Amino acid sequence: IEYARHDLAPDKRGTIGPAQEAYPDYDWAMLAVWAWGGMRVVDYLETRDDVDQGRIAITGHSRGGKAALLAGALDERITLVAPCQSGAGGAGCSRILGPGAESIGMNDKPNWYHERIVRFAGKEAHLPFDQHFLKALVAPRGLLCLESTDDLFANPAGTYATSAAATPVFELYRRKEFNGLRFRRGGHSYDTEDWRALLDFAEWVFFGRGGPVWQHPAPVEPDPGSGGDPGFVTIGNPGNKDDLDYPRVGSFGAVGHPFEIGRRKVSNAEYAAFLNAVAARSDPHRLYHPRMKIRRGGTEGSYHYSAYPASAASAVTYVSWHDTLRYCNWLHGGDSEQGAYRFSGTSLTGRREADARFFLPTED
Repeated sequence: IEYARHDLAPDKRGTIGPAQEAYPDYDWAMLAVWAWGGMRVVDYLETRDDVDQGRIAITGHSRGGKAALLAGALDERITLVAPCQSGAGGAGCSRILGPGAESIGMNDKPNWYHERIVRFAGKEAHLPFDQHFLKALVAPRGLLCLESTDDLFANPAGTYATSAAATPVFELYRRKEFNGLRFRRGGHSYDTEDWRALLDFAEWVFFGRGGPVWQHPAPVEPDPGSGGDPGFVTIGNPGNKDDLDYPRVGSFGAVGHPFEIGRRKVSNAEYAAFLNAVAARSDPHRLYHPRMKIRRGGTEGSYHYSAYPASAASAVTYVSWHDTLRYCNWLHGGDSEQGAYRFSGTSLTGRREADARFFLPTED
């Protein structure tokens, strides 16, 4: 059953919806109204003979996911709660923000939140609670948080943090396996993978079929020496025109002549391992860029690097041509200055070594 939450409270600033008009003494904001609407749907389901009262689930995406999580936390009649990419005010953490994540203060919909929460915008460290409190209220019932590692705005790293922090409460009820977490690739949407994951988890929670779901956002220990897939992909169709210009980005897609690119994708986690190996004491070649999805801690002489969990498996960015050649060198034997290519200071000397195992397939 889908209910029209906007009929209860239109998603507009300064608007008082029918639900708020009907209950003027209630001290609530938009998300609370929408969650209340979900609970009223459960009231209706209880009147139906064709509904299994012990197997009621609620889900929603984005702002709908925020409302679904709140409804599930407050209404024990809901036995499975599944917010999808709900971010700030939902499954995401207020204190722990991954790169590009939305915070309470960034939100352009202050009408979603009670004014007492909005006061903590930019001061989240002083909040007396965080979203793992909300998740803990779902225990011992089923909770499945659906996330995408590419949807950074929804703070998948923060969702992982709050789900992990809520685990002790599920363990208290001996229901650790009912605290579910699943990541996929892709954008901000409720797609087929999410629905399949929800149905599989429902089979587990409702009928004991299948098994629990708990995923880390990305592999914790990458293997930079694995070499990956050595194959190449040919980029053909010479003469292909640019795509239309994208504001502030530019145009893409032109092909001047056929060329090849490697299949191997270097992730942020793999590149962080490279930095820890060759740029821990100093970084004279500027292999690290502050806009990477990689955190650098410490000071000159003792740097350490780590990929943000939500982006650890994503392709590293802000890597120059020379940076890439040095990465290829490091894969050979741990030396960034020789292996496939030979450097002298900041200059590349000679051509690629004949016995190179890791290299750029197109070097122009």
